[in-house]
Amino acid sequence: MLLKNKLLLGGGLAVSAGFMWGTLGVITVELINLGLDAFQISFIRMGGAFLICLLVGLYRQQFRLINIRQFFFLILVGLICQALSSYAFSQSVSKIGGNITIALMCTGPIFTLFLNRILFAEVLQIKSVLSVLVAILGLLFLVISNDISMNHKNLVNIWIGLIFGIISGFCYGLFPILARYLESVSPFIIVSYSCGFAALILLPAQSNLVINQHLSLALIFWGALLIFIPTIIADLFYVKAIHLSGTLIASLFALVEVPAATIYAVMIQSTHINLIQILGIGIFCIGLSGLIINKNLTN
Repeated sequence: MLLKNKLLLGGGLAVSAGFMWGTLGVITVELINLGLDAFQISFIRMGGAFLICLLVGLYRQQFRLINIRQFFFLILVGLICQALSSYAFSQSVSKIGGNITIALMCTGPIFTLFLNRILFAEVLQIKSVLSVLVAILGLLFLVISNDISMNHKNLVNIWIGLIFGIISGFCYGLFPILARYLESVSPFIIVSYSCGFAALILLPAQSNLVINQHLSLALIFWGALLIFIPTIIADLFYVKAIHLSGTLIASLFALVEVPAATIYAVMIQSTHINLIQILGIGIFCIGLSGLIINKNLTN
């Protein structure tokens, strides 16, 4: 019973993180429209998140000393899963749009599956693999649209966007793997330190002060949403979900960000959704449901 409760809580946190990550596409598009580039958006996201975590951590005295091994893996999380992931995502959005990019980022579980097999010798059950493939098939249907060819006629930009989207997917899939080496570290420390390292890595790329160049109420609003919703809160929930339910369940449940991103785009930016995308959401949900049922039966 205790195991089932942990799986349910972990799954719920991962789903919540997914819904919050679903806002990334809409927020990034709005910031790009305000004149920011990928490096600036990434720096605002990582630097702002670290600053908030620093203030909260100092006030609540939550910061703890970490050992060399933990320090090394936190640097990797900051470099790959925060800085590179955020930059690759923003670059991809600027080239091919938010919905396509989020779907590409959500190929992360494919990398997680194989990395789990290689690093931890986890058994890949046929039913789980088939469920994942069905979910991924749904993602492919979801992003099939003429919009990408109509709005982005430069093939070079399309390929650049696709490559950066896949890179963000790899970073997403690697996050639960690296977090597994940090099981004794609190989610708050993981998010705080990794965002801090990411901000330091991105700092040299800031040739001018972002705030002085683009400061406006709109920038403050969308920047604050970027820092709190899909970064601090979502990352805290996701790391906790990994601790409770494991890497595969957490990464797969968080895939709800794909249909969530589509819904947000329709509601906020009046994005058109077609029958193929609706079909993709349905196939995605079937694949995810199959995985949940199979996981419950095996446990």
